[in-house]
Amino acid sequence: MPTWFRRILLIAIGVNAAMGVSTLLGDFGETQGKILATSLFVTGAAALGLATTGARTHGRLWVIPITGIASSVAGFTFLIAAVWETSGIDWLWRFGVSLVIVATAVALVSLLSGVVLADKYRPIRRAAYLLAFICASILIAAVWDRPAREWGRILGIAFVLLAAATAAVPILARAVDDSPAEALRHCPFCGESAAGRLSQTITCPACGRLFRVVER
Repeated sequence: MPTWFRRILLIAIGVNAAMGVSTLLGDFGETQGKILATSLFVTGAAALGLATTGARTHGRLWVIPITGIASSVAGFTFLIAAVWETSGIDWLWRFGVSLVIVATAVALVSLLSGVVLADKYRPIRRAAYLLAFICASILIAAVWDRPAREWGRILGIAFVLLAAATAAVPILARAVDDSPAEALRHCPFCGESAAGRLSQTITCPACGRLFRVVER
């Protein structure tokens, strides 16, 4: 992620946090409630943007990260409009919540995509991707229409499996460090012997250069 973009997002989060605190410290009425909601929505959009742009910057997941960023901006814009609109806001809420659900699923998938896993563990991450979008799809359907009870059970099962897969991915990432020292045997610069492990910073004993090999 570009440094300037990260700074803009962090400044936006800080400014909106200050606005929210100042609103709560003053006389709290309808207008102050709308200002607080707007502040929270802007902060939420910035947080989802931070979670997603890493995958976009490193070229992971094709166009999915940019879709998530666009959904986040559009979704929270709809929600802010719904907060300040006085009539005919039902469709604004529905569109806004639907897009934020998409953005949240993309943010989770983007964060998981940055975890380095051994090949044998990658199907678990792919399962988490699929479960995230299954959960998002059911939730969006529920926003627009009352689902049957069976769909609620499916959503519950999908959420439990998604939580398990999401928790397992960072744990399994540590298994990369348990790969044998012989996994890396040569320096990519000079070709001399330089034993080490995947994702470990290695110093070549021959040329003295530092390098690290990371699986993608």
